[in-house]
Amino acid sequence: LWMGMTTGAQGGVFVVLVFLAAMLFALGTGTSTGTCIALSPVLYPAGYFLGADPAMLGLAILSGAAFGDNLAPVSDTTIVSAYTQGASMREVVRSRFPLAMSAAVISGIVFLMFGGGGEVRVLPEIKATLNPSGVFMLLALVVVVVAALRGRHIIEALIYGNVTAALAGICAARSSPAIFRHPPRPGAPRASSSPASTAWWGAVIFAILILAVTQILVECGIMGKILEFARKSVVATVRQAELFIVGVTILASIPISANAPAELLVGPSLVRPMGEKFRLAAARRANLMDCAVCTVFFILPWHIAWQPGTALSTARPRVTASRRRPSALPCTIPTPGRCWRCCSSRS
Repeated sequence: LWMGMTTGAQGGVFVVLVFLAAMLFALGTGTSTGTCIALSPVLYPAGYFLGADPAMLGLAILSGAAFGDNLAPVSDTTIVSAYTQGASMREVVRSRFPLAMSAAVISGIVFLMFGGGGEVRVLPEIKATLNPSGVFMLLALVVVVVAALRGRHIIEALIYGNVTAALAGICAARSSPAIFRHPPRPGAPRASSSPASTAWWGAVIFAILILAVTQILVECGIMGKILEFARKSVVATVRQAELFIVGVTILASIPISANAPAELLVGPSLVRPMGEKFRLAAARRANLMDCAVCTVFFILPWHIAWQPGTALSTARPRVTASRRRPSALPCTIPTPGRCWRCCSSRS
């Protein structure tokens, strides 16, 4: 945000900067939903006031999140795809890098060409709160990625990143040692009691149930019957085997609306036996499976990043006649032609 507003980036150029920021954030954290939740409340309103197209701005955040979810060595999909196919993390990331970067370059060109078109409205109060010292927090992302690529365990790599982030934040005066204090006494207000944090319990329970259903499908023999039918009637060449891997992975991710559980479902029972029969490399099988769940899955309307309670779902909410904005409060997340808080006034 500081770079975009101090360099005069507007329209499509700012959308590209948002896309790059989402790529970096997702690459270091390995979470697509976390990227959308962390970046949307800050970059989406700023991009709108800097003349960015609201739809392309939201797509830039989601696309950058998909990039990191596909390539990050600490991503759940990257770990599951490599583990189920018996491939090393280093081999998977190195072979997947050209694929992810090719998609990123094409996406960046599209965002640059069609990301503008809005009216520029620079807010002085936002510009006054910018602080470039936040760039030092990128050191934590570098530490996590490098540690994971050097073969460190996922937990160990994340611990290194957390320690680096805490030290960098204190040194850059972005935080204080108070972050290590115990939570406040019972009854005192705290961030964890907000509706946004409690809404995550549904997602946690949903993920546990998905894993249970996945194990049931494997144990009852359905996956074995599908594999036997495909070997006899559908797959006869290497290319058909690759298309089969992509197809079954996409079909598994659509109904359960979860990419990593979809890989757990088809990876050991369908993808690996079929790929080994046609002598597909382990990294190749992992890449086919992971790229499948990081493309179609992200445009599904029931993807978790678009569900109620997440940042992208509330970026352009519906406005009712009863929601009036007090004149003293500025609009925070406006939409084209409508103010976010008042239904009748034009933005």
